[in-house]
Amino acid sequence: MHSHHIADHTADIRLDVRADSLLELFTGAIQGLAEILKPGFCRADTAVTKRQQLKVTSLDVTTLLIDVLSEVLTRSYLDRTVFCGTSWTRLTETQAELTILGAPTDGFQRDVKAVTYHEADVREIAPGQWQTTIVFDI
Repeated sequence: MHSHHIADHTADIRLDVRADSLLELFTGAIQGLAEILKPGFCRADTAVTKRQQLKVTSLDVTTLLIDVLSEVLTRSYLDRTVFCGTSWTRLTETQAELTILGAPTDGFQRDVKAVTYHEADVREIAPGQWQTTIVFDI
């Protein structure tokens, strides 16, 4: 289980994510990005028609999350798609292999320019409790 909270600002948006596992933290962050791009778009009845595989390797877990989100953001704009779901093949603190699942859209509510490293710090705050804050430039 995970939760996320979105905080708006004039130049950026902060996404706070808490989860019961590292995998849920990454999933929650991807779903949070989808909610920022097109609020309310990802519903249970949203038909998945687009699938893209991602394979990302990074130096550490925080960099990995930012790199995965940056890749999802890039593919969202290239394919005009909101990626609402994930199917994971592998997730370690330095590698992610997953399929992102989405649906095409006629546009996004917000223009997210980048996923930043500002304030990013993936950490296990207690056994089985993960959290991070991600700042998106808008």
